Amino acid sequence: MTEPRATSPATTSPVATDLAATGPAAASPAATGPVATDLAATGPAAASPAATGPVGSNPAATNPVGTSRIVTNPATTSPAATDPAATDPADAVPAAGRPIGFIGLGNMGGRIARRLTEAGRAVLGYDPAPGAAEKAGATPAADVAEVTRGADLILLSLPDSRVIESVTYGPDGLLEHARPGQIVVDLSTAAPDSSRRIAEALAARGCAHLDAGVSGGAAAAEKGTLTLMVGGEEHVLDAVRPTLAAFSAKVFHMGPSGTGHSAKLLNNFLNAVSLAATSEVMVAGRKAGLDPRKLLAVLNSSSGANWATANRFPHIIEGDYLEGGLTSTLMIKDVVLYVDHLGALGVPSLNAAGPLASFGLAVNLGYADRISNRVVDAIGDVAGGIRLYDDPTGEEKTS
Repeated sequence: MTEPRATSPATTSPVATDLAATGPAAASPAATGPVATDLAATGPAAASPAATGPVGSNPAATNPVGTSRIVTNPATTSPAATDPAATDPADAVPAAGRPIGFIGLGNMGGRIARRLTEAGRAVLGYDPAPGAAEKAGATPAADVAEVTRGADLILLSLPDSRVIESVTYGPDGLLEHARPGQIVVDLSTAAPDSSRRIAEALAARGCAHLDAGVSGGAAAAEKGTLTLMVGGEEHVLDAVRPTLAAFSAKVFHMGPSGTGHSAKLLNNFLNAVSLAATSEVMVAGRKAGLDPRKLLAVLNSSSGANWATANRFPHIIEGDYLEGGLTSTLMIKDVVLYVDHLGALGVPSLNAAGPLASFGLAVNLGYADRISNRVVDAIGDVAGGIRLYDDPTGEEKTS
């Protein structure tokens, strides 16, 4: 999502170069207003580390992949600040007759909002992409401020912490219009430290915040079977469980603020490793003359079995890439967040180079805004044009 901010110090990391590629998502029309434009890019353009004004600045970090760390300024002088002691957010949600607020109705957010509207819940949604709210069955809001004023429970589904911070701290953002008793549930993949700071800023206004990482992808969102890993106060989570049940099958309370997004980053890293490594193995097997179906059967009956071998490659070897899920660009973003998180924890990240190289290759070979499963084709391209399936029509299947 592009932002109306000045350019921050450039990073020289190859990964940062990959993230700068343009793609279809970067062309999403932006709505007017300082906050509205932050929601306009869900693809490679969202990786720009620039930030000015209320959101603060993002100087380049010195971690191994040269990414930017999030530096936020939760202070605000908004007159909306009120005494937080008067209202417990868990007592106020859901309020009868008020819609659920939803900010970010893209690939995942739109599907989640659709589950809510199909369950009979009124949703007041904002996304700068024309028609996004209507497609999800939501009532379109003009901006973030309208959603914040009109809902007691607000869900976020945004690309990264940089955008979340702008939506939260920026002019006409969440903090400026927040009132005691509101609950914000962040379904994004985000930096845990940033999520904790946002939770503290909202608590100062009598609002509650849950960082709720989601897993399962677009297919699970459509079926309402997502897994949620949630950080924050447990009684607040209990208050919103009926709403979360519309789009999730499992909800885990991980602990205090930040632990939900921490668990999400750890899970996503394993997803990236297994997908990249399995792609490499399957291409090698194909070039070695092995039948992909037989090789996959062996892997799924042996110690090499993983989520990718069990759930992705049975489709991929038939030419179905399960389009519509996490792109290679966003996969890189998640791995970079993981590396940053481990750096903050003081834990060495010894295995990140593989997936960064694999998905970086996919981005550079033209698969940036296609599902990350296409990494197998990127590896196949440099291996001599290898594909795992034979289709006499030359056409790929769709899910």
